[in-house]
Amino acid sequence: ARTLEVLDARDAARDARLEPGGFELVALRRIATARSGAAWAPLGLLDMLNAGGAVVGSSATPTGGAVAALGPGAFGFYASEAPSALSLDGAPAPYTYDEQRGLLTVRLDEGRHELKVEWG
Repeated sequence: ARTLEVLDARDAARDARLEPGGFELVALRRIATARSGAAWAPLGLLDMLNAGGAVVGSSATPTGGAVAALGPGAFGFYASEAPSALSLDGAPAPYTYDEQRGLLTVRLDEGRHELKVEWG
């Protein structure tokens, strides 16, 4: 099952129990905070085994973040709240935000893309 879990320093250890022959994939991402207080982190292509391999680079901006990403596919971000704007290659782009999971998703075509996410 897919889960998105935010851990802090108090969560230094996690218990994991696997069935014989079972496995679990875990990906760690650094969380940035926008000036508005929104927390975010690029996750990568959600349907890929190595999702984070699609994140070419990311940086914080005064109002959010900028991410260079590779497509194609559903690119995900952890976001503590819905953004006020998301642009893809300089143009406004449609996205979905799952408030319950903190998952922001945007579709990418094949190739390299520049994403900008803003809060506030």
